[in-house]
Amino acid sequence: MAEDTILIIDDDIVSQRSLSITLRSRGYITKIISSSPVAIKIVQAALIDVVVLDINIPGWMGMEILKEIHISKPKLPVIITSAFTTEELMIEAMEKGAYSFMRKPVNTNFLNDLIEEAVGM
Repeated sequence: MAEDTILIIDDDIVSQRSLSITLRSRGYITKIISSSPVAIKIVQAALIDVVVLDINIPGWMGMEILKEIHISKPKLPVIITSAFTTEELMIEAMEKGAYSFMRKPVNTNFLNDLIEEAVGM
């Protein structure tokens, strides 16, 4: 089983808990954050293996958070999620260094595959 730490940054409590429960059942350690300034501090201070980031976070937009994550930890894989997206937004996220982009509702099997790939399992 995995023992990697996944940081979930999402302001939707239902999405947070659902993803956390699913990922913990697969052996991951999860941390849940709903505000962008706290998320950046955790990324900088903690050992995080993968970030699952909702693109629409109050305070900062996900692209700003993605940028800040890559400034402090450029090799940290960030998987972007969004319920409301366009093809242009997906392309922008990938160009700015996102590991992958998923539309909500998230297919947890696919997310698990992405995380395993990202951590090099």
